[in-house]
Amino acid sequence: MSSNDRSIELGVIGSSLPLSAPAEVFVVLFLVILVMPRVAEKLRLPGLVGLMVGGILIGPFGVGVLERTGIVELLGAAGVLFLMFEAGLELERSALSDERRQTIVFGVLTFALPFGIGAVMHLSLGYSVSAALLLASCWSSHTLLAYPVFQRGRVTANRAVTVGLGGTVITDTAALLVLVVIARLDQGDLGWRYAVTTGPALVAAAIAILWALPRLTDWFFASIGQERSARFLFVMVALFGSAALAEIAGVEPIIGAFLAGLALNRQVVRGSALSSQISFFGSNLLTPMFMISVGMLIDPMLVVSDGTTVLRAAGFTVAVVAGKGLAAAVTGRIFRWRRAEIVALFSLSVAQAAATLAAVFVGFDIGLLDESTVNAVIVVILVSCVLASLSGEAVVPRLPPPPAKLERLGRRVVLPVSDRTRSGHQVRIAAAVAAEDSGTVVPLTVLGYATTPTELRERRDDLVDTVERMVLASGAEAESEVRLDVSRSAGVLHSTVEQDATCVVIGWKGWSTLRESFFGESIDSLLASASVPVLVVREASVDDAARRVVVAFDDSDDRLDHRRATELAATVAVRLARSLRVPLVVCRASPRSPSDLDHVADEVRFAPDGNFRDLLDSATEPGDVIVKALPSTAAGLGSRFVRQTRGLDDRTIVATSPARTDLPAV
Repeated sequence: MSSNDRSIELGVIGSSLPLSAPAEVFVVLFLVILVMPRVAEKLRLPGLVGLMVGGILIGPFGVGVLERTGIVELLGAAGVLFLMFEAGLELERSALSDERRQTIVFGVLTFALPFGIGAVMHLSLGYSVSAALLLASCWSSHTLLAYPVFQRGRVTANRAVTVGLGGTVITDTAALLVLVVIARLDQGDLGWRYAVTTGPALVAAAIAILWALPRLTDWFFASIGQERSARFLFVMVALFGSAALAEIAGVEPIIGAFLAGLALNRQVVRGSALSSQISFFGSNLLTPMFMISVGMLIDPMLVVSDGTTVLRAAGFTVAVVAGKGLAAAVTGRIFRWRRAEIVALFSLSVAQAAATLAAVFVGFDIGLLDESTVNAVIVVILVSCVLASLSGEAVVPRLPPPPAKLERLGRRVVLPVSDRTRSGHQVRIAAAVAAEDSGTVVPLTVLGYATTPTELRERRDDLVDTVERMVLASGAEAESEVRLDVSRSAGVLHSTVEQDATCVVIGWKGWSTLRESFFGESIDSLLASASVPVLVVREASVDDAARRVVVAFDDSDDRLDHRRATELAATVAVRLARSLRVPLVVCRASPRSPSDLDHVADEVRFAPDGNFRDLLDSATEPGDVIVKALPSTAAGLGSRFVRQTRGLDDRTIVATSPARTDLPAV
């Protein structure tokens, strides 16, 4: 009985199979997503394999509970787009740049070797030249089906994973272009008009996604999209809009989805609330739906009963495994990788699904491929997906950690908030420091142990409604925290450790009492004990937008023991000027020791008579942001800083203090 004619009456509920009512369809789908991965894990198989088996069981070639056409097919197509989009989001651009040579080599090999092996095998099996080349393009592409395995293992920063993701763009684009050329050549539609229209369309689509989309996202996040739900919906529009744009330009939509992920790599901060929303939506709905939809294509009985299909499936599988395995091995040997990294590269590239399905169905529609070939390809998809999942699960624990990199200053910025933090200067500076590194600002309020639950909720709501919205409007991510502690300084220090902070931006009232030292007991304690850089911000008396950023170096900054503080001040000044889009001015007490910033500054000023205080007064204007290094050694430097900046109330002052490196390990 064919799948189209299958209709089993269920007298209990008065319905027939396949189910078509929306409630019934979604009950079955979510039941498969809930049960089958856990059953597979009990049998020591990857959860993705369980989803595919679930698709076989409920599909037209199993019990026949659901049809693949309609909801399942639609959500499955969305699932593979999301899979490619998420891979682009998590791809470290700096790592991809570092591994660009390896990425190009692997991308070329993982296209050329399966293509060549497949073409020879297909010709030996009696396929025409066009059919052989079209099938060979199937094996050249791959789907990042095993990528969630590496996500769960938290090894996505490994160089093998980075190269595997980057190689996907090269090989899938090349394979899909081969598909388009062969299909149009077979139909006699490959001429100069196609070349003239398709090339510019692809370039225009790439520019729109990689250049225009990030700028549009920055504008939206800073203006309309200050609510989490609005940001999530905008990202979904960007994902599927980019996929549609790529399809209009003449390539498969998965390429557009991957490029959209790359384009929004900086705006969707890893570990942020927005990132968690996107990941939750995709990993619990779209990706499982894709795996179920692939499983519903497989007819186990046909595979067993048709000898021709079995023979072709075996040959195709050899071409895929040999080609992808050889590409991974050659890449690893060229760059002297470990065996585990070679296996990881193979695991990421062996799975055949999205582009393979697109190619084989195009070939079937235009008459190049017959039904037996389509069934054989579907078997290859099943085998390759199982192999990718199993090899990925096996190799993740053996992957070496990526080399340690210098921690980014703005990855996670703790922003202690008091009642004075309402004018916005301190918030804007924290957001500017974080935005440069696609980081997150953590607005923090520390309360005493006598605080009631009601007061705790009120303060948390106040943070979300005021400071958090200000951070979001400035283009950075925000994640508020309200904690109870013995003192404000203790709460900030504890939160710095718990939040894995890379920087603290704290406000200063601008004066101290006789009982206090330089900045006040709380800030002085923080400066003496912080294991991360601290920026002390004295807000200007007027709430105007920043006009310029002025970084000031006096004679003491030339000393070797002040070098870390001076470098921090320079780093902060550059990123503030860049983020706030204002000129950068360098002020030095003497011209004898030029700063490293002189060549990037818009203006350089110095005091010939050595009077640094007069220089600050004459070279700065109301509304400027003055950045000054504050070394963490030498007790007199705090009072010296206070004297130098006294009276400049209409300027925002940022004192930069480097991390204490002599602290005992916690």
